[in-house]
Amino acid sequence: MTTQKPTLFISYRRADHPDFVERIRDWFIANGYEDEHVFMDLSNMPYFTDFAEFIREKVLESEVVIVIIGPQWLELLRERAIRDETDYVRLEIAIALEQGRLVAPICIKGAKMPSAKDLQDFPDLKQMTRYHAPELDSGRPFLKNVADIIGALEAELERRNDKKVMPPPPVKSKPKLTPEQQKLLDLIADANAEPPQRAEAGRRLAEIGDPRPGVGLRTDGIPDIDWVEIPAGEFIFGGDDKAYQGFPRQKLNLDTFSIARCPVTFVQFQAFVDAKDGIQNDRWWVGLAEEQKATFEQTWPIANHPRENVSWYQAMAFCGWLSAKVGYEVTLPTEPQWEKAARGTVGLFYPWRNEYISGYANLDETDGEIGPYYLRQTTAVGIYPKGASLYGVLDMAGNVWEWTLSDFDNTSNSDIKGNPRRVVKGGSWRDNLHLARLASRNGGLPSFWDFYLGFRVVCILPS
Repeated sequence: MTTQKPTLFISYRRADHPDFVERIRDWFIANGYEDEHVFMDLSNMPYFTDFAEFIREKVLESEVVIVIIGPQWLELLRERAIRDETDYVRLEIAIALEQGRLVAPICIKGAKMPSAKDLQDFPDLKQMTRYHAPELDSGRPFLKNVADIIGALEAELERRNDKKVMPPPPVKSKPKLTPEQQKLLDLIADANAEPPQRAEAGRRLAEIGDPRPGVGLRTDGIPDIDWVEIPAGEFIFGGDDKAYQGFPRQKLNLDTFSIARCPVTFVQFQAFVDAKDGIQNDRWWVGLAEEQKATFEQTWPIANHPRENVSWYQAMAFCGWLSAKVGYEVTLPTEPQWEKAARGTVGLFYPWRNEYISGYANLDETDGEIGPYYLRQTTAVGIYPKGASLYGVLDMAGNVWEWTLSDFDNTSNSDIKGNPRRVVKGGSWRDNLHLARLASRNGGLPSFWDFYLGFRVVCILPS
């Protein structure tokens, strides 16, 4: 058995026997688990904390998510969905499953484990049915049952850890940071920093050297893309009544893919423009209806800002060039890929949750008076860490609209031939919260460009 106890997150419904759940938590602590390593919201959540954000952080910090299933668990799940209410329990489990945490369901008070049929309308939870759930009730066997559960849980975690033992990856030397770089990075990571402070920190980093992965260039001058893997499976697409030109709610299924954590930056696109075999090379324009080798001037030519004033054709040519450099296919995301990376499997309205939170994205918050911030320009990519999606993808709401591969009038069409309108997603620095809703969609001719329009890339990484 492992000598160090794992960190636990206990997920449960407050309306479903919280007193019994308290007993379970106490027994974990009595069996060597430190109090601060067993999280249960009623017992150790700080005051004045954003509930959803704190829960998300705690799930990601935990090695095991204990899911307590009481007699009303499934009924309450369905009620929240019918009322279109934020279901934090569902969100906790979905995050855990997506991020590969050990999910340990425990049935109490006679409850039974939901079947795949019970969860057919909840694709983000279906993987939970693969786990064998022990049944736990009060009475004399209670302590022995809990002890058996703890033993089985620790054995499964150790088995998983043993399977993960692999040769260590090559160690990448981290650049040595100057005190000023570290100070600016700390400011960006500070949850209490105001957007104008973040914007200035990002601008200053561009001047002295931005060391963050995925923002600049590799040592060989090739764009350094920080890939985020999005696992295969079902997810909710569309289904937001307030979205601009959005689709009805539907379930889609995608294979595993990887997406850039941030939009392509000015310095990354400029590497393509300046390369001898770059934008002027006919090779990258094969199959595209038009060639736009003459680039449009960047409105804010700052190294770590997103590349804007870029057409769909130019974004596709960049993808072809980068594919040749890295040795695997890089392209624009389809609209479904973009939405899954932004919304998770549960179909969130914004990357962080279903309600807009002021200061979480570079938008015009003064339009509609939903916040005080309107910066009137792009900002350095990735400076809103609280606005990350469930997968950790940044800038999916605001900053720049992003080109996708998809035909606006037929989103299942991703053929690069012809010149149909292409879908753009995410809203921009000059848009309100409705246009930045993740199910919102707009379209533009592939030759179109403007100072609010950029792109990010996807790939399937070689195994």
